[in-house]
Amino acid sequence: MKGTMTAFRDFSITNKIRVIVMIISTISLLTACGFLGVLEVINFRDTQINELSVLSQIIADRSTASLAFGDPKIAHETLNALNVKDSIISACIYDGSGEIFATYFRPGESSEGFPRNLESKETGFYANTLHVVSPILLEGEKIGTVFIKSDLSRMYALIWKYTGYIALALCFAILAAFFILAKLQRFISKPILDLANIAGLTAIHMDYSTRTRKTGNDEIGLLVDAFNSMMDLIKHRDLALMESKNRAETSAQKARDLAAETSRINVKLQTEIAERNRIYNALHQSEAKLKDAYRQLETRVEERTSELREANRELRKAIQAADEAANAKSEFLANMSHEIRTPMNGVISAAELALAEDIPLTVEHYLKIIHSSGNALLAVINDILDFSKIDSGNLMLTHQTFRVDGVLQNAIMIFSSVAAGKNIELLLDIRPETPLDIIGDPLRYQQVLTNLIGNAVKFTDRDGMVLIELSAENIDADTILLTCSVKDTGIGMQPNQRDMLFQAFTQADTSITRKFGGTGLGLSISRQIVKLMNGQIFVESEFGEGSKFTFTAVMKLPPHQTVRPFILPEHLKGLNVLLVDDSPESLKILDGLITRFGFSAQPVDSGEAALSLLNENCQTRKIPDLAVIDMRMTGMDGLETARAIRRDAGLDFPIILMTTGFADFTSPGDENPFIEGFITKPVTASTLLNAVMDAFAGKPGRTATDATAVVPQDTNGGCRLSGAKILVVDDNRVNQELAVEILKSAEITARTASDGAEAVRAVLQEPYDAVLMDIHMPIMDGYEAVRKIREIQGLASLPIIAMTASDIMQDESRCLAAGMNGFVSKPIRPDNLFETLSQFVRPHHEFPPSDGTQSPAAAMAPEERTESGRAAKNSALAELDVRQVAKELNLDMDTYKKILSRFFTQNVHTMECLRTAA
Repeated sequence: MKGTMTAFRDFSITNKIRVIVMIISTISLLTACGFLGVLEVINFRDTQINELSVLSQIIADRSTASLAFGDPKIAHETLNALNVKDSIISACIYDGSGEIFATYFRPGESSEGFPRNLESKETGFYANTLHVVSPILLEGEKIGTVFIKSDLSRMYALIWKYTGYIALALCFAILAAFFILAKLQRFISKPILDLANIAGLTAIHMDYSTRTRKTGNDEIGLLVDAFNSMMDLIKHRDLALMESKNRAETSAQKARDLAAETSRINVKLQTEIAERNRIYNALHQSEAKLKDAYRQLETRVEERTSELREANRELRKAIQAADEAANAKSEFLANMSHEIRTPMNGVISAAELALAEDIPLTVEHYLKIIHSSGNALLAVINDILDFSKIDSGNLMLTHQTFRVDGVLQNAIMIFSSVAAGKNIELLLDIRPETPLDIIGDPLRYQQVLTNLIGNAVKFTDRDGMVLIELSAENIDADTILLTCSVKDTGIGMQPNQRDMLFQAFTQADTSITRKFGGTGLGLSISRQIVKLMNGQIFVESEFGEGSKFTFTAVMKLPPHQTVRPFILPEHLKGLNVLLVDDSPESLKILDGLITRFGFSAQPVDSGEAALSLLNENCQTRKIPDLAVIDMRMTGMDGLETARAIRRDAGLDFPIILMTTGFADFTSPGDENPFIEGFITKPVTASTLLNAVMDAFAGKPGRTATDATAVVPQDTNGGCRLSGAKILVVDDNRVNQELAVEILKSAEITARTASDGAEAVRAVLQEPYDAVLMDIHMPIMDGYEAVRKIREIQGLASLPIIAMTASDIMQDESRCLAAGMNGFVSKPIRPDNLFETLSQFVRPHHEFPPSDGTQSPAAAMAPEERTESGRAAKNSALAELDVRQVAKELNLDMDTYKKILSRFFTQNVHTMECLRTAA
């Protein structure tokens, strides 16, 4: 079937139309004739049944007397009357007791037996015969039965007759369709063939004055118009190039003539000098005449030099004109791509609108083909536009701070579903010394990553592996060389294929283009982007073994960047972790991450090996504290391994499953009590550590009472902000109190507002050194509030710091674009908040509290403060280490207890409401 479709694709348009029309005609004719034939056979069968039923009823009426008086001779004579109907094979009359009374057989037929039991016999078709049964009645009482059996030879003869008619009609229809198509196909294929012939002749003879005649205003007519317009542009371009060439040749010829004239003058000058010397040496001829000749010579040299300068100016103008013509040639491709993309967007949009309508399935299928093909073509055009930008030198890089691990995750996420569908394992290895916050162009860096990872996934077969590695080395104090490699286990390349890999519009060979698709621009564009980043890109590949693409980029480091030490909770230190994965590369990466955390690792490559190791550990009493198991493994998979550890081995340490896609997720808990958590591949240090901490959050024996998170050490950066006055704008009362208390710990006076409108009124009533502004609030959000404040005279330079629970780079850019000065993410960390505030706030005085006002904590009712004391009676609650959290937030215990009490008061009925809603 695949070979037939390949051959069909190679047919000409004429032959394709002929084949399709003939197939449709044949199917339609066969369907119609078959339907009519079936109706005819059904009609014939009904006619046969009716005729034999009437005949059997006549026999039954005539046999009533003979059967009543027991005269079989009369009954035989009655049955012999059936010999006039050739189709009747045999007939029989049964008496009331079911015994044969009289029989009839067609001449030449054998005297085969008749059925003994007529109770189960009914009128109908049996195999190749028709059976008719009719009762013999006398005064309404059944005294016997007539049975007639007829053959179906006439029906089968009728079927063959119709089959012959159908075959004859089919041949006639095919011939008619063939000859009609031969006459009509020229309206479709001839204009296309004419256009192809003219294009071929133009390519051979380079004659751009040839034009194609337009025969209509259909799609072919539009194609002809586009072709003729393109030929006009090419012709004008060539004429301009030829004119520039002629001017350059003319200028060059002038330069050569001037050079020859200069050479001749130089020779003549030498001759004259020699003559002068001869005259001078021969009796000192007239000195005045010699000086006059010398002056004439200088004048002629000056004239020739001036002419030479003018020729050089003309030559420079000619060179500039040639450069402009070359630039026009480079921009031609970009302009044509834009002109093609404009109608393509219309095609895609129209297809999307049509797909939203109630249309037949066949039309929907064709529209989906148009939509997907249009998007594919648009992607090709976008690649061509990127290439044209690079070729014309218009591609510029931006410089902004971004996290390189986030860019890697974004690029990997694009291909995660495709890789999961092919069971390709995506692995990420970021070296620990690599700085994650860098300055560069994140979009273009991700574009290079997307091209390389996309090629790796595309050219890797099922059950393969793609490994992304990232490392860095210092160039100087604020510059690094970032090195990223993408290694796959795909088809690989031959040496001659590698040599042309980074050329534009090329791939390994044409068969790859047909099988995998693509324009061959991705790697060429990536090389140009890497070059703009002052880096290099190169490839290592073995045919049949896979490929490894590596590229480098020079990046800047943000100023004053420091690596803060992290504190690992006491209950997580020194964990013994069992690693189970059938991929050696994945095991190596996991082993490195586990070692970086200060844990010890026991790596094995299968579920069976893990169970064997656990049996040995049980005997030596060295049970692991945690197991990290891959979901998809050969042999025993991750779920089976976890189930065996729980049920067969009887071990209860936490188990985390690694998955390659969301399809592998199952809910841990009641359905899978042996699973504590899931993490998706590729595994990073942060996701792995978070999963480990979540797994131990509720496990007995290793309770999370020492710390609630891995947090940086407190830097106490708020001292230099003492005396400042800051407005906290947040619609959540708990967040207000938390921010106020954090600011109070640094001796900062704080006021609160619950929405943007209240914040605008507050800054109008009294001065502030800064504003902490939440983004999402009722009545007026943070963006609108900032715009209102910036419109107030004298507040254009008021520092406004955004507070949001989102840590996405686009949100930060939007906040800065709205007029905010800084950005801090929730939950608020004191050191991050103080560091951001210190960049903009310069306190010059303290603002005492207004008369009659109290801080939120002081305004608490006595019963609330009493409840706070009861709620925080112990320093460690069941699920929360109160002292540790207060220490991390740099709060005293009394203040933190007040915040807990307020949170409890506001949310005391929350769980009940949630249960009711569920």
